[in-house]
Amino acid sequence: MRKSKVAVVLLSSAAFWSAAALARAAAADAGDSTSVGEIIVTAQRREEKLRDVPLSISAFTGQQLQDAGIRDTLSLTSTTPGLKMDRVGGFTLPSIRGVTTQVTSAGGDTNVAIYVDGVYQPPANSGTFDIPDIERVEVLKGPQGTLFGRNATGGAIQVFTREPGNDLAGSVTASYGRFDDLLLKGFVSVPLVKDKAALSVAGLYEESDGYLTNFLTGGHAAPVSSRLLRAKLMLRPTEDVKILLIGFYSKRIDGTNAFSTMLNGNTVGRTIPGSILLPGESHPYQVAVNPNRSQGDSWNKNYGFAGNLSWDVGPGTFKSITSWAKYIAQGFNDADNSIQPPGFFGLYYDAQTTDRAFTEEVSYASALDGPLNFVVGAFYIDQWGGWTPLNVLTDAFKGSIRARTNIEAYAGFGEVYFNLTDQLQLIGGLRYSWEKRDLTSSLAVLGTGTVIGHLTPEARGAAQPIGATKSWDSVTPRVSVKYAVTPTANVYATYTQGFKSGIFQSSATSLQADGSLPLANPEKIKSYEVGFKGRLHDFLDVNLSAYHYNYKDVQVNSYTCIPAGSPTCVNLSILTNAASARINGLDFDATARFTREFTLRTGVSVLDAKYKDFKGAPIARPRTNLPPAACASVVGLPPTNTGNCNTFIDASGNRMIRAPKFTINVTPTYRTDFAGGELLLTSTVYHTSPVNFTFDGRISQKAYTTVDGRISWSPHDSGLTLAVYGQNITNVKRIQTVFSTDAGDAVGYAPPDTYGVEATYRF
Repeated sequence: MRKSKVAVVLLSSAAFWSAAALARAAAADAGDSTSVGEIIVTAQRREEKLRDVPLSISAFTGQQLQDAGIRDTLSLTSTTPGLKMDRVGGFTLPSIRGVTTQVTSAGGDTNVAIYVDGVYQPPANSGTFDIPDIERVEVLKGPQGTLFGRNATGGAIQVFTREPGNDLAGSVTASYGRFDDLLLKGFVSVPLVKDKAALSVAGLYEESDGYLTNFLTGGHAAPVSSRLLRAKLMLRPTEDVKILLIGFYSKRIDGTNAFSTMLNGNTVGRTIPGSILLPGESHPYQVAVNPNRSQGDSWNKNYGFAGNLSWDVGPGTFKSITSWAKYIAQGFNDADNSIQPPGFFGLYYDAQTTDRAFTEEVSYASALDGPLNFVVGAFYIDQWGGWTPLNVLTDAFKGSIRARTNIEAYAGFGEVYFNLTDQLQLIGGLRYSWEKRDLTSSLAVLGTGTVIGHLTPEARGAAQPIGATKSWDSVTPRVSVKYAVTPTANVYATYTQGFKSGIFQSSATSLQADGSLPLANPEKIKSYEVGFKGRLHDFLDVNLSAYHYNYKDVQVNSYTCIPAGSPTCVNLSILTNAASARINGLDFDATARFTREFTLRTGVSVLDAKYKDFKGAPIARPRTNLPPAACASVVGLPPTNTGNCNTFIDASGNRMIRAPKFTINVTPTYRTDFAGGELLLTSTVYHTSPVNFTFDGRISQKAYTTVDGRISWSPHDSGLTLAVYGQNITNVKRIQTVFSTDAGDAVGYAPPDTYGVEATYRF
């Protein structure tokens, strides 16, 4: 396999040198230039060319994603300027242009909305998923408060899967790679009644040993197992009506969410005699697995259905999207990341979250011949989510928290598009949103007979439930001006607002002094953006935007220790609105086809994102060389590297978390006839400047550059494609998750270099 990796590196390099040569020849080879294909998007609830939408959007076809080696939503970082996808445990925390959250809470939401086939995916534990049957992906940047509503302050990610058609068609893919990664996926579309009914089925099967090893045994620590099934039935009772019924099921077991290593060896496990400590970041893929604990069986299971109705009524289209889904996630987390002797716990979490959501959205998009068009609609969600339960164990405390948040939200929205002239268009939009949340939470202190895994709470009856209810409303406008400088190029200016839902502290175990439950009110953002989108020549598409955000009431998560004074206390979150920020930036992406053989896609993000007012920013400071009095929550510990103190600083002026100053991605693609078929060479180079993961910047990721590559060969008229691929070919060590608490600094790393072979048959 090592020879395969070397081959991928060499051939990827060859693709780049070929690209450079072709670029130099492009000016003299104008006769071979061909136009770039159009991508149709639905960012304004209607089908439009990407360049005609006055919003910053990165869009990719399914073929582009496959060529770039994108297999799941986490991988989108390397191809999308301004997007960063991270995880903390089972929670996925996207960041677009620096707008993100560090709140990980059952029943909570991220501030980048994710949609699959038009259906909103509310829980944060549903953000990482496989994408085997993709039609296209749209990443909408900036607040989408008018058409997408709450929880889209940073933007929205829309994933569209393939639909059944009138012809028999499909594909089957098998791949095998490093860490014994076996992947099978397929899609088939079958016509049932010509022009009236068709059925499609997509599936995925994956088994992998995973890239983490057990420090104690040397064996595999976190295997990966994934299953996905999606079926779609399309009905066309008349020419004007299209009904799409969707059912789906997926389950992904991925222990990489559960394990980390300790940064600089900082762990509270040092206080326990006989503990075995990890070597630290010098061995980033070795993790601690206690022999008497779970082996990292962390999983996500989602299932549900959706019904999409599209009806051409008069001069426009009426759409209805109805969905019901359930999301269950189980996570085991040995938070001190050290191996304790029998009878000791360190700090250990056994958490299960359950979310269920019913949504309904109706809209009408006009298609008038005159200068005026519009979109109007309404949205409703009935959702609940919570800890079922969250069990926490230390050597001094054992407890089980059960919490449930009920959410009900309504919204009405509309946008008007008015053409003042053939070149000048004005857009005005407004959305009114209302939502109510209520939380019920209880804590049961467990007895000494508690067993590891799914805990048995002997003292469940002692739990005293607490609860509260809160409602919020918001009005989010949008105003845009678009001017066509040529028939294929536009300049635009847009002002938008957005808000992220308020949230209760779902792990609350007691009321505050005033009798209320801890909560954070909604975040709010105002965005000003100007941009250019268009085709400069027949072979070149360019998108350029500059933006300024005013961001306030940023929701912040800090931790408290229960019981205080214990070296292995339980870290429970405290929610608050603690910060305001200002964000300035620039996005650029371009796609060029210099010849029929050579295509180049590149993207750049320049970001200046700083907290404007952030007094009382929570941080975890190592106890190394600190006097005991400096640790307010853990008094009397020796001044050694035995975990952290929770404290607060003034972070005003500090750089925001998950907001790199600069990123660039370059994807050259070269195709040519070779040995009776088509040879395709593609590579993606991604570079990022340093990234902060804590408010003081103490834990950060250094600048790095990754290289992915893929070489495929398709015999003419065969439907067969054979490929070899490599990801992170240069084997860069990259932080993917940070969990810094009193227990220490837990850091998880993204996969090392991986490589493999793949075969696809299309019919």
